[in-house]
Amino acid sequence: MKIFVAAPFTNKIDPENGQVASEFKDQLALLYKALREQGHTVISAQEREQWGANLMPPDVCTPLDFAGIRECDLLVAVPEASGGVHMEIGYATAYEKPIIQILHEEGTYTPLLQGIRTVTSTVRLYFRQSITEVVSSLQDAVTTLVANGDRTQFQVASIAL
Repeated sequence: MKIFVAAPFTNKIDPENGQVASEFKDQLALLYKALREQGHTVISAQEREQWGANLMPPDVCTPLDFAGIRECDLLVAVPEASGGVHMEIGYATAYEKPIIQILHEEGTYTPLLQGIRTVTSTVRLYFRQSITEVVSSLQDAVTTLVANGDRTQFQVASIAL
């Protein structure tokens, strides 16, 4: 399965070294590793752009992300306050892709993000401190999607720690 991971990027870059902050990079890398260990292909703007070392201009990265979402089977989104991730969620919704949202349990999210489960298959995974807290639940949700074989069967759910 092809999985596009939509996560904050440019607002996570450390201005001193031009790279994604190491703590956040490590968290995302662990998510990518867990998905790849299940045999999935991960599409990541962060990796494509070498964690900030090779940032692409908007006219290049935007169509690449759009194409990646069009071609993926699933979107895993860490929206936070990232306008880019919200755009990617919109693309995925327009293509009727199932979405797994990774949300901070105390986060405040827009009504459209909260209501997305009414228009596309959605699972919400909640964390307290680090997105790595949901790795096992993420793997389980992806396994369920693969087992069902049909994204229309993907259950709308919320999983809290």
